Amino acid sequence: MSRNSNDEKRSFLEFFQTNKGNTYEWNVNFAEQRNNFIKDYPLSNIKNMKVEEYVLGTSKSKNSLSYKLEFGAYAKVGHGIGGNSANKFGVYASNNSYKNKDGIINDISSFWDEFKTQLYDYLIELGSFDTSIDFSKYPLLKGMSMVINKLAFLYYPERFVNIGKNKSVVTLLELFNYKFDKNLPTEQLSFVLNKNLRKDFPELNKEEPVTIGSVLWDYLFKITNKEIEKNLYSKKYWLFAPGENANLWDDFYKNGIIAIDWDELGDLSNYSTKNEIKESLISKYSEYQSGSSNKNIVLAIYEFYNEMQVGDVIYSKKGRSLILGRGIVESEYIYDVNKHKYKSYRKIKWTHNKTIDHKSIMGNMPIKSVTDISKYKDYVVKLEKLFDNESDLLSGYNRIDFLNDVFISGDFYDKIISALERKKNIVLQGTPGVGKTYCAKKLFYSLIGNKDESKVVTVQFHQSYSYEDFVQGYRPNDDGNFELKNGVFYDLVSEARSEYERAFANSEEAKKYCIIIDEINRGNLSKIFGELMMLVESDKRSKEWSLRLAYSDDLFYIPENLYIIGTMNTADRSLTTIDYALRRRFAFFTLTPAFDNEEFCNYLIDKNSLPKHFVTEIGKRFVELNEYIQSTLGENFVIGHSYFIDTIDPEVMESYNNIIEHEIRPLLEEYYFDDKDKIETAFNKVDFKAT
Repeated sequence: MSRNSNDEKRSFLEFFQTNKGNTYEWNVNFAEQRNNFIKDYPLSNIKNMKVEEYVLGTSKSKNSLSYKLEFGAYAKVGHGIGGNSANKFGVYASNNSYKNKDGIINDISSFWDEFKTQLYDYLIELGSFDTSIDFSKYPLLKGMSMVINKLAFLYYPERFVNIGKNKSVVTLLELFNYKFDKNLPTEQLSFVLNKNLRKDFPELNKEEPVTIGSVLWDYLFKITNKEIEKNLYSKKYWLFAPGENANLWDDFYKNGIIAIDWDELGDLSNYSTKNEIKESLISKYSEYQSGSSNKNIVLAIYEFYNEMQVGDVIYSKKGRSLILGRGIVESEYIYDVNKHKYKSYRKIKWTHNKTIDHKSIMGNMPIKSVTDISKYKDYVVKLEKLFDNESDLLSGYNRIDFLNDVFISGDFYDKIISALERKKNIVLQGTPGVGKTYCAKKLFYSLIGNKDESKVVTVQFHQSYSYEDFVQGYRPNDDGNFELKNGVFYDLVSEARSEYERAFANSEEAKKYCIIIDEINRGNLSKIFGELMMLVESDKRSKEWSLRLAYSDDLFYIPENLYIIGTMNTADRSLTTIDYALRRRFAFFTLTPAFDNEEFCNYLIDKNSLPKHFVTEIGKRFVELNEYIQSTLGENFVIGHSYFIDTIDPEVMESYNNIIEHEIRPLLEEYYFDDKDKIETAFNKVDFKAT
């Protein structure tokens, strides 16, 4: 980001004066909340603190300092430290053991004495240093920068900036052209930034310390957007469909091209007008008749060869809902008559192979195969931000977003997230329609703080699913021979491991990855996981636990930034109990129907525009149905609420009748397959026509 530092400083001062009153809501009472923190945790107390008063994962977790800093009383005092693993606290408890980034701590007494001494000494030193501190004196604090920077800010708010992300602090230092050592931990870089800012802008010394970081964060967001906007007028931006249902995407990405499949038209550069293309299209393709304008097809062909330019940005799309990748046009239009396929093409430098759920973030895309989106400046900025790997700002997703999307209590959410961070592996179980898979993906988004589709993979287990599908095995190739191919889990673990090893020196900065295993209990789990069963455990997530794979003999371990979320249908009577070897490695949470949940009812009224009396009646009837099911079959067979999310037309009762007739009734018939009277009794409870 090349900018004039003097201009930048003037720009920041103007921005600060305009926006300093916009301190984030949770920091409005910072001074009072910080005083409460100092009363509860005077710095001297750290020397005498017991381990259970500090760590997550014990029966006393909710009273621990770690919990209060991330989730409790002090979560919103200064900057947040949500997300990442419990390793960011330096020590935590899990499965009746104390652990840190290196695994199980065998002598917790000796470790804790040394750990709290290092933490206390370092915080004392942070309160008075003026250049830099030799961090090698504090080896047990490695990887704790996010937490330490928050503590440093709470104890010495005049000395540090309330921004916890290393990349953001470094970007700001570069932006103002301040000298700094990139090898310093985040908290020391925060000190350098704060010191220089207060020197250059004496006005800041009159402000609340929390205001400085808040405005800096907003300023950084503004600058990042401006860098994108600068390019909007020098190039064009395109949505491009790589074949029907994106069936050519892998080919295009591998070969660094985009192409359109209208080979019968010949060299497109021979056409000077859209009308010429239209006439040729009609004459050479029998399915296109003169009575049809074929306007979108003609326009796509014309823009592809005539208007697209070198340097333009391409977003590859699938249908109307998914973005698959991003690239930059590297060549003019090329026509090669000797090519077997893709005769009309352009060379592309693909910058990203990254799937993004466009629909959930910004709605559906246009249906056209080639679309110039350059004139929609705000939209392009948002797309570019989605491909900024360091940015969580645009597609942010947090606890509040999750609770607005999934109808569970805040306390229950906190328990699930806490278990996911500590255990690394959870199973969401429940009956049909409670939204298990939907909830799984949203949980991971809330854990990482954004909707990054590229960091999560979903698979579904079934009776024939194997180790070879999941991890690694020999598969036939196009020549009829067998070759060793990696499975979906191998590929995801490899990507997560590369990221983890890259960021190991500051492990809380490592991006997280997740595999969602739908119907986890349908597969033969011991067979599918094989020798990796042991490595799934949260305390085996390090290189020292590496095992050799059955086929390749490669050393393999699962890093701590890889999470596994399984879903399990409790109503499926054809399944046996989940493998006990895997059960003890997972935490289990049961999702229940939300028909009596106020948030669910409000969603149907506000988002689906359903009449309140109708929503109330649906809730009442399905509560009664579930009470009947529970009394006759048990709680594992009640029916969930997702059948009615975004499915009922507010104008047409028929849509409700279709759901209960063609989705609910078959389920009841399966439940009560040998008792027609119970089927009718159950069905009549939700059939408006029966009353």
